[in-house]
Amino acid sequence: TGVQTCALPISLVQKDRDFKEINQFLTEFPNQEFQQEVIQLRDELAFIQIQNSSNSEDFKNYIVKYPSSSFKNKAQNKLEELAFADAQDKNTVGEYKLFIQLYPNSNFVSRARENILDLEWTSAKSSNDLVLLKKFISEHSDCIYAAECKKLIVSAEWRILSSSEDAEAILNWARSNSQYAEAELAN
Repeated sequence: TGVQTCALPISLVQKDRDFKEINQFLTEFPNQEFQQEVIQLRDELAFIQIQNSSNSEDFKNYIVKYPSSSFKNKAQNKLEELAFADAQDKNTVGEYKLFIQLYPNSNFVSRARENILDLEWTSAKSSNDLVLLKKFISEHSDCIYAAECKKLIVSAEWRILSSSEDAEAILNWARSNSQYAEAELAN
């Protein structure tokens, strides 16, 4: 029997982005000398087709279809970028937490956490609710908003106590919050 050879019309594949001929070559000539180069070409062409896409499904499908591709990391990065942009568009704590859950190793996780902190702070601060402020400070005691939150807690406590006729409670509060009490009592 004769030795089978196949010349892959690379220019046609590159021009038409037709993977049928590449896959046919890989199937018919599994031990061909240039098989790795053909696989690399196929993976590259597939990535070129989607690289400017704004559809995250394109990148998910690429990663599944070409798990050994040298472009897998680029596809993963683009997928994470699109997912983070989607979370930013929705701009909710839940969306950022979902992003972190789905992409815990993403370069965008720290930004997602910062956005969660900002949203939670904005909510607690605008509510001026003692319970929400205390919940915020218990979860974020060393964040950039901690000092301001503590002042708002003291202010909220004072608002509650100032309407009380319980002198002992007011005195105890003033002792435990001496650094803030003077300013609150002056108001």
